Amino acid sequence: MVVLTGEEPFWKAEVLREIRELSGGEATQSSSGFRRLEGNLLSWADLVAELDTPSLFGGRKVVAVEEADSFVGRHQKELLQLVENPAEWGVLLLNLRSLAANSRLGRLVVQRHLWIDCSSAPSNQLFQWLPAWAHARYGLRLSQAAAKAVLDAVGENPGLLDQQLRKLTLEVGATRTVTLQQVRRFCEEWRVKHAWAILDLAMEGKPGEALRELDRLLTSGEHPLAILAQLGGTLRRVSHAASLIDKNNNASQPSVARVLSQLGAPPSIASKTLAQLRHLGVRNARLLSQVLLSADFQLKGGSTLDARVVLEKLILWLADSGVRRLPFQSAELQAELPI
Repeated sequence: MVVLTGEEPFWKAEVLREIRELSGGEATQSSSGFRRLEGNLLSWADLVAELDTPSLFGGRKVVAVEEADSFVGRHQKELLQLVENPAEWGVLLLNLRSLAANSRLGRLVVQRHLWIDCSSAPSNQLFQWLPAWAHARYGLRLSQAAAKAVLDAVGENPGLLDQQLRKLTLEVGATRTVTLQQVRRFCEEWRVKHAWAILDLAMEGKPGEALRELDRLLTSGEHPLAILAQLGGTLRRVSHAASLIDKNNNASQPSVARVLSQLGAPPSIASKTLAQLRHLGVRNARLLSQVLLSADFQLKGGSTLDARVVLEKLILWLADSGVRRLPFQSAELQAELPI
């Protein structure tokens, strides 16, 4: 038995790809060596029938149950028996959001089977993973400086990072060496230009024009999480400035500008940050970290809203003081992060 837990779809997709290759199966539903089943609709009898049917091409057959949390809840007793006495022909793979490590099933999986954690990775681990992945998957040589630039441009989403590496293979050509200059040019210029335009227009109280810029990015194929990552860098700086003012009892504009300069913001950026701070107000600017966290949560499946709608909500919140009177948080986060 193999158990996958965690919320990161890219890690899970890569694990499934490796298991498919090892089993000799394909990604298709009808593959003899690899079968995908929907956990919400699956009966125990159907699962047993799949596990007991040998692969037409020999070897062990992998039966993957997607969204298996409800299935595990319905069939705890039967699964415990299967853990003790595995199927002769089939390997069961359970794709779960979570599994209690102190439960009987969790303990048995740890002791006798394979449990793979597919949770989100922190930035320091992604920074170590990215150059190794670039070389192993695409044959690219990625320096630490270039890897950091990719992370800064794309954000901490491994699926988007992989997508950007795939694009970079076309940029570098036969040399297979990715320079910092190439990353900055390819990953940042176009995206940053439009992301900054969105923020500039929103902070100038022009939501219609800001939404049109957002539409251009989305229509071009940019991933909503990548757009949020670009917006987040600037908004976190504004939030930091607000915290500084609050901490220093409404510090004067020159002192805030001086600290922003010390943090590496050039004078033009510091000046723009102060203008954005005045537009939002200190109280709302201090809430930006919570607003960004909520938007990230909603884009990663915490809301039934379409990703475009989540980003449009964020832009309207930034642009319109009337909208800012309403809480941005999704219902799931409201109790944890009250505004």
